[in-house]
Amino acid sequence: MATNTEIIKDAYASFAAGDVPGALSAFADDILWVEPDGYPIIGGTYVGPQAVVEGVFMRLAEIGDEFAVVPEQFVAEGDTVVALGHLAWKHKDTGAPAVVKTVFEQVRLINQQDVTIVMVEQNVRSAFNLSTRGIVLDRGQVTLEGKPEDLLDDPHVKSLYLGE
Repeated sequence: MATNTEIIKDAYASFAAGDVPGALSAFADDILWVEPDGYPIIGGTYVGPQAVVEGVFMRLAEIGDEFAVVPEQFVAEGDTVVALGHLAWKHKDTGAPAVVKTVFEQVRLINQQDVTIVMVEQNVRSAFNLSTRGIVLDRGQVTLEGKPEDLLDDPHVKSLYLGE
């Protein structure tokens, strides 16, 4: 009998080969798929194979061509398997290559073990979504600090860092 990690590795291999039905065959009916904010597709949680197809796979074609998911490490505990790696594609409009590392997933895993992390990150929304406390620096000076959800609602943060 295959381990959970082997099942997930096979699913990634199927996806890489363009065999979406093969990849989907590894999905449980209640699969929970989490895309962090700030990734090429809208972050969110998708439950069930159809939600993953519509919310993740179908949206990949919107952003680019030659999309590849390259797992570099699998972390497993119990029934949970997390794939760490990178995404690569060519921008649909320009053809320029793009690569996104799954750093936020690695930080999330470390954070779940009650380890304090100091992270300096330009992707404010993603960083705050992982944080229990946030500090905003402007030219090396602390301008704001507090709970991430409060900072995300701050007009200064919205204007300067979130483009709102």
